[in-house]
Amino acid sequence: VFLPLIFRYTTEKYTSVRMVERKLLHRYLQMLPPEVNSCTCIRSYYITDAESKLLNEINLKHTDCTFGKEAFTSKDLVVKLRDTREFHKFLDLCHKKLVLKKSNASDRCGFFRINGESVVPYTVKEGVKYVPLFYFEGETDHLKLKSESVEGWDLAYLKFCCKVQGIRNELFANDTCKVVALDEIKGHFPAGTTFEDYWPAKGSIEPVPSSRHGVSAGNWTQKPAGQPAAKPSQSAVQMQPNGLQSLNQLSALNAAYRHPQQLTAAQLQQLSLQGLQAPQMTGQQLQQLIRAGLVAVSSSQDKLGSSSLGLTGSSWVWTWQLYRGSSRGRHLLLPTRHSQEN
Repeated sequence: VFLPLIFRYTTEKYTSVRMVERKLLHRYLQMLPPEVNSCTCIRSYYITDAESKLLNEINLKHTDCTFGKEAFTSKDLVVKLRDTREFHKFLDLCHKKLVLKKSNASDRCGFFRINGESVVPYTVKEGVKYVPLFYFEGETDHLKLKSESVEGWDLAYLKFCCKVQGIRNELFANDTCKVVALDEIKGHFPAGTTFEDYWPAKGSIEPVPSSRHGVSAGNWTQKPAGQPAAKPSQSAVQMQPNGLQSLNQLSALNAAYRHPQQLTAAQLQQLSLQGLQAPQMTGQQLQQLIRAGLVAVSSSQDKLGSSSLGLTGSSWVWTWQLYRGSSRGRHLLLPTRHSQEN
Protein backbone atom coordinates (compact mmCIF):
# COMPACT_ATOMS: atom_id res chain seq x y z
CA VAL A 1 0.00 0.00 0.00
CA PHE A 2 1.32 3.44 -0.97
CA LEU A 3 0.24 6.50 1.02
CA PRO A 4 1.44 10.05 0.30
CA LEU A 5 2.58 12.25 3.18
CA ILE A 6 2.25 15.97 3.68
CA PHE A 7 4.75 17.86 5.81
CA ARG A 8 3.45 20.67 8.01
CA TYR A 9 5.40 22.76 10.48
CA THR A 10 8.66 21.48 8.97
CA THR A 11 8.67 17.99 10.51
CA GLU A 12 5.09 16.96 11.38
CA LYS A 13 3.77 14.34 8.96
CA TYR A 14 0.13 14.15 7.88
CA THR A 15 -1.75 11.88 5.53
CA SER A 16 -5.12 12.10 3.79
CA VAL A 17 -8.12 10.67 5.63
CA ARG A 18 -9.74 9.60 2.38
CA MET A 19 -6.58 7.87 1.15
CA VAL A 20 -6.10 6.08 4.48
CA GLU A 21 -9.71 4.88 4.49
CA ARG A 22 -9.59 3.68 0.90
CA LYS A 23 -6.29 1.79 1.06
CA LEU A 24 -5.71 0.85 4.69
CA LEU A 25 -8.75 1.00 6.97
CA HIS A 26 -11.69 0.19 4.70
CA ARG A 27 -12.23 -3.44 5.68
CA TYR A 28 -11.94 -2.64 9.38
CA LEU A 29 -14.40 0.26 9.22
CA GLN A 30 -16.87 -1.90 7.26
CA MET A 31 -16.83 -4.80 9.73
CA LEU A 32 -16.33 -3.25 13.16
CA PRO A 33 -19.23 -1.65 15.06
CA PRO A 34 -19.28 2.16 15.54
CA GLU A 35 -18.62 1.70 19.27
CA VAL A 36 -15.04 0.81 18.37
CA ASN A 37 -14.40 4.18 16.72
CA SER A 38 -15.89 5.98 19.72
CA CYS A 39 -13.05 4.64 21.89
CA THR A 40 -10.57 6.99 20.22
CA CYS A 41 -10.24 10.73 19.80
CA ILE A 42 -8.20 11.51 16.66
CA ARG A 43 -8.16 15.11 15.50
CA SER A 44 -8.39 15.81 11.79
CA TYR A 45 -7.68 19.02 9.87
CA TYR A 46 -8.89 20.55 6.61
CA ILE A 47 -6.33 20.67 3.82
CA THR A 48 -5.22 23.88 2.13
CA ASP A 49 -5.76 24.69 -1.54
CA ALA A 50 -2.07 24.02 -2.22
CA GLU A 51 -2.29 20.64 -0.50
CA SER A 52 -5.41 19.73 -2.49
CA LYS A 53 -3.52 20.48 -5.72
CA LEU A 54 -0.65 18.33 -4.52
CA LEU A 55 -2.92 15.38 -3.65
CA ASN A 56 -4.73 15.71 -6.98
CA GLU A 57 -1.44 15.67 -8.85
CA ILE A 58 -0.24 12.61 -6.96
CA ASN A 59 -3.54 10.82 -7.53
CA LEU A 60 -3.69 11.62 -11.25
CA LYS A 61 -0.09 11.54 -12.44
CA HIS A 62 1.59 9.11 -10.10
CA THR A 63 -1.08 6.61 -8.99
CA ASP A 64 -3.51 6.46 -11.96
CA CYS A 65 -6.43 7.65 -9.78
CA THR A 66 -6.03 4.74 -7.41
CA PHE A 67 -7.47 6.95 -4.65
CA GLY A 68 -10.65 7.61 -6.62
CA LYS A 69 -11.82 9.89 -9.40
CA GLU A 70 -13.31 12.55 -7.13
CA ALA A 71 -11.01 15.53 -6.75
CA PHE A 72 -9.44 16.51 -3.45
CA THR A 73 -10.68 19.89 -2.23
CA SER A 74 -10.37 22.06 0.87
CA LYS A 75 -13.19 19.99 2.38
CA ASP A 76 -10.90 16.95 2.59
CA LEU A 77 -9.21 16.06 5.85
CA VAL A 78 -5.75 15.00 6.97
CA VAL A 79 -4.61 13.37 10.20
CA LYS A 80 -1.21 13.04 11.80
CA LEU A 81 0.74 10.03 10.60
CA ARG A 82 1.47 8.85 14.13
CA ASP A 83 -2.28 8.80 14.87
CA THR A 84 -2.89 6.81 11.68
CA ARG A 85 -0.34 4.22 12.74
CA GLU A 86 -1.83 3.85 16.21
CA PHE A 87 -5.39 3.71 14.87
CA HIS A 88 -4.43 0.99 12.39
CA LYS A 89 -2.90 -1.10 15.18
CA PHE A 90 -5.95 -0.48 17.36
CA LEU A 91 -8.42 -1.55 14.64
CA ASP A 92 -6.30 -4.57 13.78
CA LEU A 93 -6.49 -5.79 17.38
CA CYS A 94 -10.23 -5.08 17.60
CA HIS A 95 -10.74 -7.01 14.36
CA LYS A 96 -8.68 -9.90 15.67
CA LYS A 97 -10.73 -10.15 18.86
CA LEU A 98 -14.24 -9.37 17.58
CA VAL A 99 -14.17 -10.88 14.09
CA LEU A 100 -11.49 -13.56 14.16
CA LYS A 101 -12.26 -14.46 17.80
CA LYS A 102 -8.56 -14.74 18.62
CA SER A 103 -6.99 -13.53 21.84
CA ASN A 104 -3.52 -13.87 23.37
CA ALA A 105 -2.06 -12.98 26.75
CA SER A 106 0.45 -10.77 24.92
CA ASP A 107 -2.28 -8.52 23.48
CA ARG A 108 -2.41 -4.86 24.50
CA CYS A 109 -5.76 -5.35 26.23
CA GLY A 110 -8.05 -8.12 27.44
CA PHE A 111 -9.74 -9.52 30.52
CA PHE A 112 -8.74 -11.40 33.66
CA ARG A 113 -11.10 -14.01 35.03
CA ILE A 114 -10.64 -14.26 38.78
CA ASN A 115 -11.26 -17.70 40.26
CA GLY A 116 -13.16 -18.62 37.10
CA GLU A 117 -15.96 -16.15 37.93
CA SER A 118 -15.35 -12.38 38.11
CA VAL A 119 -14.16 -10.79 34.87
CA VAL A 120 -12.10 -7.57 34.91
CA PRO A 121 -10.76 -5.67 31.85
CA TYR A 122 -7.14 -4.54 31.58
CA THR A 123 -4.92 -2.39 29.41
CA VAL A 124 -1.15 -2.58 29.00
CA LYS A 125 0.92 0.53 29.68
CA GLU A 126 4.70 0.33 29.30
CA GLY A 127 4.58 -3.45 29.65
CA VAL A 128 2.47 -3.44 32.84
CA LYS A 129 -1.13 -4.63 32.96
CA TYR A 130 -3.57 -2.24 34.67
CA VAL A 131 -7.21 -2.69 35.69
CA PRO A 132 -9.76 0.11 36.33
CA LEU A 133 -9.90 1.41 39.87
CA PHE A 134 -13.70 1.65 39.83
CA TYR A 135 -13.93 -2.17 39.90
CA PHE A 136 -12.67 -2.30 43.46
CA GLU A 137 -14.86 0.12 45.36
CA GLY A 138 -14.43 -1.64 48.71
CA GLU A 139 -10.66 -1.12 48.63
CA THR A 140 -10.64 2.29 46.93
CA ASP A 141 -9.39 4.33 49.89
CA HIS A 142 -6.26 2.21 50.18
CA LEU A 143 -5.65 1.61 46.50
CA LYS A 144 -5.80 5.31 45.55
CA LEU A 145 -2.38 5.71 47.08
CA LYS A 146 -0.94 3.37 44.47
CA SER A 147 -3.16 4.14 41.50
CA GLU A 148 -2.11 5.71 38.22
CA SER A 149 -3.91 7.38 35.33
CA VAL A 150 -4.11 6.18 31.75
CA GLU A 151 -4.99 8.33 28.77
CA GLY A 152 -4.63 8.44 25.00
CA TRP A 153 -4.19 5.08 23.32
CA ASP A 154 -3.71 3.21 26.61
CA LEU A 155 -7.19 4.40 27.58
CA ALA A 156 -8.64 3.63 24.11
CA TYR A 157 -7.81 -0.06 24.54
CA LEU A 158 -9.34 -0.08 28.02
CA LYS A 159 -12.52 1.62 26.70
CA PHE A 160 -12.78 -1.04 24.01
CA CYS A 161 -12.81 -3.79 26.63
CA CYS A 162 -15.34 -1.90 28.74
CA LYS A 163 -17.67 -1.61 25.73
CA VAL A 164 -17.28 -5.33 25.00
CA GLN A 165 -18.27 -6.07 28.59
CA GLY A 166 -21.19 -3.63 28.52
CA ILE A 167 -19.98 -1.37 31.32
CA ARG A 168 -21.82 1.93 31.75
CA ASN A 169 -20.18 4.64 29.64
CA GLU A 170 -20.11 7.21 32.43
CA LEU A 171 -17.58 5.12 34.35
CA PHE A 172 -14.91 5.59 31.65
CA ALA A 173 -16.14 8.51 29.53
CA ASN A 174 -13.45 11.00 30.63
CA ASP A 175 -10.11 11.67 28.92
CA THR A 176 -8.27 9.91 31.77
CA CYS A 177 -9.07 6.92 33.95
CA LYS A 178 -7.68 5.81 37.29
CA VAL A 179 -6.13 2.35 37.16
CA VAL A 180 -4.24 -0.03 39.43
CA ALA A 181 -1.46 -2.43 38.48
CA LEU A 182 -2.56 -6.07 38.37
CA ASP A 183 0.24 -7.11 40.74
CA GLU A 184 -1.07 -4.58 43.27
CA ILE A 185 -4.56 -6.06 43.01
CA LYS A 186 -3.35 -9.62 43.44
CA GLY A 187 -1.99 -8.73 46.88
CA HIS A 188 -5.53 -8.05 48.11
CA PHE A 189 -6.87 -11.51 47.29
CA PRO A 190 -6.40 -14.69 49.36
CA ALA A 191 -3.55 -17.01 48.54
CA GLY A 192 -4.44 -19.50 45.83
CA THR A 193 -6.70 -17.10 43.91
CA THR A 194 -6.37 -17.72 40.16
CA PHE A 195 -6.08 -15.03 37.49
CA GLU A 196 -6.47 -16.36 33.96
CA ASP A 197 -6.32 -14.36 30.74
CA TYR A 198 -9.75 -14.39 29.16
CA TRP A 199 -11.87 -13.09 26.28
CA PRO A 200 -15.65 -13.60 26.17
CA ALA A 201 -17.08 -15.73 23.37
CA LYS A 202 -19.81 -13.13 22.89
CA GLY A 203 -19.75 -9.52 24.06
CA SER A 204 -22.02 -6.49 24.18
CA ILE A 205 -20.65 -5.32 20.83
CA GLU A 206 -20.23 -7.58 17.83
CA PRO A 207 -19.13 -7.26 14.17
CA VAL A 208 -21.68 -5.59 11.91
CA PRO A 209 -23.45 -7.58 9.16
CA SER A 210 -21.59 -7.94 5.89
CA SER A 211 -24.44 -6.13 4.14
CA ARG A 212 -23.41 -2.82 5.66
CA HIS A 213 -22.51 -0.32 2.95
CA GLY A 214 -20.38 2.79 3.15
CA VAL A 215 -18.74 4.64 6.02
CA SER A 216 -18.89 8.41 5.96
CA ALA A 217 -15.45 9.87 5.37
CA GLY A 218 -13.64 10.89 8.52
CA ASN A 219 -16.30 9.73 10.98
CA TRP A 220 -13.56 8.09 13.02
CA THR A 221 -11.90 11.48 13.52
CA GLN A 222 -12.76 14.58 15.50
CA LYS A 223 -13.36 17.08 12.73
CA PRO A 224 -12.31 20.73 13.06
CA ALA A 225 -14.88 23.32 14.08
CA GLY A 226 -16.47 25.32 11.27
CA GLN A 227 -16.57 24.54 7.59
CA PRO A 228 -14.14 25.38 4.78
CA ALA A 229 -15.23 27.68 1.97
CA ALA A 230 -17.68 25.79 -0.21
CA LYS A 231 -16.51 25.03 -3.75
CA PRO A 232 -18.27 23.04 -6.47
CA SER A 233 -17.29 19.36 -6.57
CA GLN A 234 -15.46 18.29 -9.70
CA SER A 235 -13.79 15.20 -11.00
CA ALA A 236 -10.13 14.53 -10.36
CA VAL A 237 -9.34 15.25 -14.03
CA GLN A 238 -11.09 18.62 -14.07
CA MET A 239 -9.47 19.77 -10.85
CA GLN A 240 -5.88 19.36 -11.93
CA PRO A 241 -3.65 22.45 -11.56
CA ASN A 242 -2.45 21.84 -15.11
CA GLY A 243 -5.98 22.47 -16.42
CA LEU A 244 -6.60 18.98 -17.87
CA GLN A 245 -10.18 18.88 -19.12
CA SER A 246 -10.65 15.48 -20.71
CA LEU A 247 -9.77 11.81 -20.37
CA ASN A 248 -7.95 12.04 -23.70
CA GLN A 249 -5.58 14.57 -22.22
CA LEU A 250 -5.20 12.39 -19.13
CA SER A 251 -4.29 9.39 -21.25
CA ALA A 252 -1.82 11.43 -23.28
CA LEU A 253 -0.10 12.78 -20.22
CA ASN A 254 0.04 9.40 -18.48
CA ALA A 255 1.55 7.91 -21.64
CA ALA A 256 4.21 10.60 -21.62
CA TYR A 257 5.04 9.73 -18.01
CA ARG A 258 5.11 6.00 -18.60
CA HIS A 259 7.00 5.74 -21.88
CA PRO A 260 9.82 8.26 -22.18
CA GLN A 261 11.28 8.06 -25.65
CA GLN A 262 13.84 10.49 -27.06
CA LEU A 263 14.93 13.26 -24.71
CA THR A 264 14.79 16.86 -25.84
CA ALA A 265 17.67 19.31 -25.51
CA ALA A 266 15.92 20.92 -22.53
CA GLN A 267 15.61 17.56 -20.78
CA LEU A 268 19.26 16.73 -21.44
CA GLN A 269 20.18 20.08 -19.91
CA GLN A 270 18.08 19.30 -16.82
CA LEU A 271 19.90 16.00 -16.37
CA SER A 272 23.25 17.71 -16.83
CA LEU A 273 22.44 20.28 -14.14
CA GLN A 274 21.78 17.41 -11.74
CA GLY A 275 25.08 15.73 -12.60
CA LEU A 276 23.45 12.92 -14.57
CA GLN A 277 24.29 11.60 -18.02
CA ALA A 278 21.42 10.29 -20.16
CA PRO A 279 23.48 7.71 -22.13
CA GLN A 280 24.43 6.02 -18.86
CA MET A 281 20.81 5.70 -17.63
CA THR A 282 18.28 2.97 -18.30
CA GLY A 283 14.79 3.66 -19.62
CA GLN A 284 13.38 2.78 -16.20
CA GLN A 285 15.64 5.32 -14.48
CA LEU A 286 14.57 8.03 -16.93
CA GLN A 287 10.96 7.09 -16.34
CA GLN A 288 11.41 7.48 -12.58
CA LEU A 289 12.96 10.91 -13.02
CA ILE A 290 10.06 12.03 -15.19
CA ARG A 291 7.51 10.72 -12.71
CA ALA A 292 9.32 12.55 -9.91
CA GLY A 293 9.13 15.80 -11.81
CA LEU A 294 12.91 16.10 -12.03
CA VAL A 295 12.69 15.98 -15.82
CA ALA A 296 9.81 17.69 -17.61
CA VAL A 297 7.80 15.81 -20.22
CA SER A 298 8.78 16.43 -23.83
CA SER A 299 7.75 19.58 -25.65
CA SER A 300 4.90 17.80 -27.46
CA GLN A 301 3.21 17.32 -24.09
CA ASP A 302 4.27 20.64 -22.55
CA LYS A 303 0.99 22.24 -23.56
CA LEU A 304 -0.73 19.78 -21.21
CA GLY A 305 1.27 21.08 -18.28
CA SER A 306 4.27 19.86 -16.33
CA SER A 307 4.24 18.30 -12.88
CA SER A 308 5.01 21.57 -11.11
CA LEU A 309 2.39 22.83 -8.69
CA GLY A 310 3.14 26.43 -9.52
CA LEU A 311 4.00 27.28 -5.91
CA THR A 312 6.11 30.43 -5.86
CA GLY A 313 9.68 29.88 -4.70
CA SER A 314 9.37 26.14 -4.26
CA SER A 315 10.02 22.91 -6.12
CA TRP A 316 8.92 19.41 -5.12
CA VAL A 317 10.96 16.21 -4.93
CA TRP A 318 9.75 12.68 -4.21
CA THR A 319 11.27 10.60 -1.43
CA TRP A 320 10.05 7.37 0.09
CA GLN A 321 9.68 6.19 3.65
CA LEU A 322 8.99 2.68 4.87
CA TYR A 323 6.12 2.32 7.33
CA ARG A 324 5.79 -1.05 8.99
CA GLY A 325 2.15 -1.70 9.70
CA SER A 326 1.08 -4.40 12.13
CA SER A 327 3.08 -7.13 13.82
CA ARG A 328 1.87 -9.52 11.11
CA GLY A 329 4.28 -8.03 8.60
CA ARG A 330 2.33 -5.40 6.65
CA HIS A 331 4.54 -2.79 5.04
CA LEU A 332 3.61 0.58 3.67
CA LEU A 333 5.85 2.59 1.41
CA LEU A 334 4.95 6.19 2.00
CA PRO A 335 5.79 8.60 -0.84
CA THR A 336 6.73 12.00 0.53
CA ARG A 337 7.22 15.26 -1.32
CA HIS A 338 9.59 17.74 0.29
CA SER A 339 9.45 21.45 -0.39
CA GLN A 340 12.84 22.91 -1.26
CA GLU A 341 13.45 26.63 -1.44
CA ASN A 342 14.96 27.80 -4.70
